[in-house]
Amino acid sequence: MSEPHRAATAPGRQRRQGRQVSFLAQLLRRYRSSGLEASDHPGLIDRSEEPARLEATLKLLMPLLNAYQAELEARGEIDFDAMIARALAYVEQGRYRPRWRFVLVDEFQDLSEPRARLIRALLNAVTGASLFAVGDDWQSIYRFNGSDIRLTTAFSDYFGDARCSALDLTFRFNNRINEVASGFVMRNPHQLRKTLATVRQQDEPALSLLRHSGDADGALERVLDAIRCRAEAGSRVLILARHRFRLPDAARRQALEQRFPSLAFEIQTCHGAKGREADYVVLLGLDGGPWGFPSGQVEHPLLEALLPPGEDFEQAEERRLFYVALTRARQRVYLLGDASRLSPFVAELLRDRYPLELIG
Repeated sequence: MSEPHRAATAPGRQRRQGRQVSFLAQLLRRYRSSGLEASDHPGLIDRSEEPARLEATLKLLMPLLNAYQAELEARGEIDFDAMIARALAYVEQGRYRPRWRFVLVDEFQDLSEPRARLIRALLNAVTGASLFAVGDDWQSIYRFNGSDIRLTTAFSDYFGDARCSALDLTFRFNNRINEVASGFVMRNPHQLRKTLATVRQQDEPALSLLRHSGDADGALERVLDAIRCRAEAGSRVLILARHRFRLPDAARRQALEQRFPSLAFEIQTCHGAKGREADYVVLLGLDGGPWGFPSGQVEHPLLEALLPPGEDFEQAEERRLFYVALTRARQRVYLLGDASRLSPFVAELLRDRYPLELIG
């Protein structure tokens, strides 16, 4: 091989090596957050779509895991996953005796199995202890971080007999946003059924759809013009997208702020917007395909093997993420998508005649 050719392929090798390092780092994080031990490997391998490959990868991963743990010990440090594991061991072995009769867990839908084990250990260690859990299975969107929706939808199977009290009144979004968002998320029959009431009421549709012909920047400006015309000065606008690269960058944001000085902007991914709210939401990138919404990205089977079991309903978590995006808005949501490759979610809204304002 000539020197020029060898030099030309070096960046390619570096990129491949970088991807391999990133992949192993993801495996390491997921392995630790799952609370796995060597004794769990046989069952994990048996359930995998690629058992031989997973077995080989786990053998490769173990020295990295040992080196990581040795580095933490040398530094006198501990990471969050180890905190959960150590706390669980202390309670189960009787080395720590909790005194709490009442345990409150917020954002329960984000719970992972190791954290659920810690909660059960705390409850079992105190006579008469009870658990008060606040969560919403419609907003369970963190499976990639180990969240297991079954801990919420099948609560009694994990924590014993329970009574459910629905928090069924919302002070954020109005009745017309609720009509679309709730109807859409409940298409999944496995979601817990509930009927929300809203303090905010209006007669006209509160979702607007703009189907553009590939000019996403121009479509965004058209929508912001519409918001400026109807909004009070200082109204907050939350610009969202399923994938970060679809969001306006710093220069683009500055240009928008200069053009629309009466509006206050926040820009987030749909995951990053969890817990936030604004007067208006603009949801970008509602296209089909691997980088659209719902995302068509397929998880690597080895990473998938380290996650809680998937769901039977197609795009279940993406549907909940869409619900979360819609319900960040107090007054109105604007949906933007390429007309030539429209998102299946938007196509469903149109097909099933959800109340939408169509922007021509």
